[in-house]
Amino acid sequence: MTKKFFLVLMFIVLAGVVGYTGGLLTADISHEFSNHAEIALRKTGLNVQYAPEYSLYGFTGFRDSFSQTKFAIEYDHEKQQIFSDMKLANNWHISPVSAEDFLAFQEACAWTYSSVLDLPANIIFDAWYYLETCAPAAPSSPAVPSGALSAIGQIGHGFEFAVYDLETGLFIFIDQHG
Repeated sequence: MTKKFFLVLMFIVLAGVVGYTGGLLTADISHEFSNHAEIALRKTGLNVQYAPEYSLYGFTGFRDSFSQTKFAIEYDHEKQQIFSDMKLANNWHISPVSAEDFLAFQEACAWTYSSVLDLPANIIFDAWYYLETCAPAAPSSPAVPSGALSAIGQIGHGFEFAVYDLETGLFIFIDQHG
């Protein structure tokens, strides 16, 4: 009885050590090879060659997930080229969006996550992108952006949304999967 107990105990300890070591080795692998700026550009139909290596990325959720990616295009000729590409890409709208309109969209559609994104108060984005990936879930309580983004109408339960500022190169991408 004690030999069997000892073997079971050793197996449990060994499984714990292997699991812990495996977790340490793979903890950062899932994000290590992901360039979130590149993913944002690809999803919005733009050339990924302009994606910087550095971006701010946040993710939450399991079945219903929400992510935000924020980065800046560095060089003036790349800023201009991306803006030119937006004029030809699907779902991009070349029209101004104030910081106030963007934050109102965030509050209506990003719930408590809207407060984590820092924006200059005087920024005016030059283009915006919206693609509905899942129809609205609750027509009785619609989230409808106001101001410059009112053309979107009722927000889908799942959507991709982006804004871009030509002057600063600031690009913000939101992916709501519901």
